[in-house]
Amino acid sequence: VNNNADYGIYLDSPSNHNNVSGNTANNNADYGILIAASSYSNVSGNTANNNQYGICLDSSSNSTISGNCANNSSNIGIYISISNYNTVKFNTVNNSSYQGIYIGSSNNNSLSGNTADYSVNDGIELYNSNYNNVSANTAHDNGISGIYLYTSSNNNSLSGNQLTYNSAGIRVVTSKYNVVWQNSLDSASSDSSVNSWNS
Repeated sequence: VNNNADYGIYLDSPSNHNNVSGNTANNNADYGILIAASSYSNVSGNTANNNQYGICLDSSSNSTISGNCANNSSNIGIYISISNYNTVKFNTVNNSSYQGIYIGSSNNNSLSGNTADYSVNDGIELYNSNYNNVSANTAHDNGISGIYLYTSSNNNSLSGNQLTYNSAGIRVVTSKYNVVWQNSLDSASSDSSVNSWNS
């Protein structure tokens, strides 16, 4: 499912309990794989390189994205939008033009064991997203941040991440009540004292 004008693979509502595994979805104009308004999906072992967005969950919950490659995205490698209670683990998302992994307006998700290196902006960004657990990820050599918490991303946990050779290992802006502990990083910054740091 390569070289399409829009999507490589597109599942829309109502399409729950899906298994999207072992596919190649490269060089599509928009999304390699898009799951919209669908829950309880498994997206694993896919290759989605050279798309605008590699893999996207939009308004979808209780799904797992694991063991995928989404490299060289012209926008974002893995994009989670308005989606809660999902697991994103053991994916490789390198060389994105914006963010490797972007979590927007999404709560109670788990991100672990992912590699998000060499993005122009941030390896992992949380925007307006709360109660997420970000642990044991690697985000090296990104243009701005290894992990960026931005605009009301509150009550998140960041632990055990390897965040070196970025302009900032962790940045926290207009976000509160986050717990940051036992990460490996070169530098960190926060505009709020209402975060717990033991990096």
